[in-house]
Formats: sequence, structure tokens, C-alpha cells
Amino acid sequence: MKIRLDNLKVYEFSEPIFDSLGKVVDEKIISKTAPEILAEHYPHYKEQMKKVGKRHLATPESCVEDWITINWAIEKIQNIDKYAHWTIETAVYPGAGTGNIEELQYLGLGLGGETGELLEHIKKYVRDGKIDNVAIKKELGDIFYYLCRLCIAFKIEPSEVLSSNYYKLTDRKERNMIKGSGDNR
Repeated sequence: MKIRLDNLKVYEFSEPIFDSLGKVVDEKIISKTAPEILAEHYPHYKEQMKKVGKRHLATPESCVEDWITINWAIEKIQNIDKYAHWTIETAVYPGAGTGNIEELQYLGLGLGGETGELLEHIKKYVRDGKIDNVAIKKELGDIFYYLCRLCIAFKIEPSEVLSSNYYKLTDRKERNMIKGSGDNR
């Protein structure tokens, strides 16, 4: 996306408001113009681009563009937290909502079982050359449920996991370290 700076245009994004337990209870709207974005973020942005050897790409336009892209992604990612907190309503298993070892065992085994079911569909695709997207969607939904329940059990918002992974992969890409092995590359 290439943008032209428009000093009058207002960019809006929602930001969640959390209670003391980390549950999303409301949201506020953030409104900023391009000059406000630049005043707040451009010095840091230039420094970050310099660190990754892309100082020549650190234009005001790219700063605003990146801010918009990141905030759009964060806004979308935060919807996952609402879903994750809703899942307690369907959590009928030993230790549900406690984060204890019984719950973690159940969720770990559930995630493994659902992943196995997904792998069965992939195996059939390899063997038969046909994919059942309806079944795949259901299995991915079940996997997603268990991942969200695990996040809640560990008191981690799913949006934190996705944001952290986004920044990790972006950093690896900028350093040309996507390929390779090891957690700390």
C-alpha cells in the first residue's frame, strides 16, 4: 500500500480496555492524523530502520503506512481475545477455567487429538488428491478452540501470542533469518 500524506485525514483504530484480570471489558477509539503519527513515531521508526540497514527507506510516508498496517493488524488480532474469553462458556471438562494441571492435561490431549484429525485429512489429500475443505475448516476450528483455551489457562491473551509472533517473524525477515533452525535466530 502506497499512501500520500494527507495532513487532514484521521486514521482510527480501536484499542481494548482490560480489567484487573486481563479480560477485555471495553474499547476506546484512537484517532490520529499523519502529523500526530509522525510526531509520536517517526524518530523511533528512523532509528529502527537504521538498525536493520534500511535507513534510506525511513520516509515519513513509510512511517505512516507502517503505523496504519500494524494498527490495522492489531485491531483485527484483538478480536481473537473476545472469542477466547467466550470459550469458557463451552468448557465442560475437568478443571475448566482453573489453569490447573488437570485442565492443562485435558487441553494438551485435546489439541493433540484434533491436530491428528487434521493430519488424517491431509494424508487423504496426499493419497487421493482430493481435499475436504469443510472438514478441514471444522478441524482447524477445533484446534483453534484448544489453542485459545490454553492461552486462557496460562493467562496469556491470544492477541499477545499473535503480536509477539508477528514481531518475531518480521524481525527475522528483516534480518534475512526466516530460513534456518533454532528459536533464537
